[in-house]
Amino acid sequence: MADKIRRDYRYVEVPDQPGEGARVLGALHEQGVSLLSMTAFPTGGGNAQIDLVAGSGELEKAAEKAGLKLSAKKQAFFVTGADRPGAVAALLKKLADAPMDRHALEEELRTLAAAARERRSVDGFTRAAIEGFSWGVLAGVCGKLVWDSRMPPLFFWPLALLDLLLLCDAARSYLEARKNLRRELRLEARVRELRAELGIDAPLLMETGS
Repeated sequence: MADKIRRDYRYVEVPDQPGEGARVLGALHEQGVSLLSMTAFPTGGGNAQIDLVAGSGELEKAAEKAGLKLSAKKQAFFVTGADRPGAVAALLKKLADAPMDRHALEEELRTLAAAARERRSVDGFTRAAIEGFSWGVLAGVCGKLVWDSRMPPLFFWPLALLDLLLLCDAARSYLEARKNLRRELRLEARVRELRAELGIDAPLLMETGS
């Protein structure tokens, strides 16, 4: 049997008194939620915490219908598999021997997240749009001067040159913005991968050989 590793759980806080565990688990049972694991312990101040790892069913919707306030997703190391000597030691050995540790992934995530927030493509597309609009207006002015005059006035030529420069720079800004957009999309995709790998976003399931 292959081991399955999960990295998330939820918990509810309840009064530390008899019957609260039965109330919570009974409500989840009525909503069709099956649990892989449940632990409960007092937290002080007359309260207790019940940790829940769902195996099937929609825990969030079930808790909402039952009036239970779930915590945000928490990170943990939860393993299910065949009962055998050395199972946990073997898994921890694999983690220790992994080429990329958690600290390195977190550092990469911080670096890429900061780079992804720059959004240079937005500035580039904005500049291209403004210059393109200005080019269109100035092209209309130049066209009007040519149409109304037998010979264009002297200031027509600087205007025509400026119009050409605006067109060239608008095209350059647009192409540069497209390149930056592709880079930003790659960064965002890698950020999502890292967040999933670190268990920050969606629950991550992975199989290891037994």
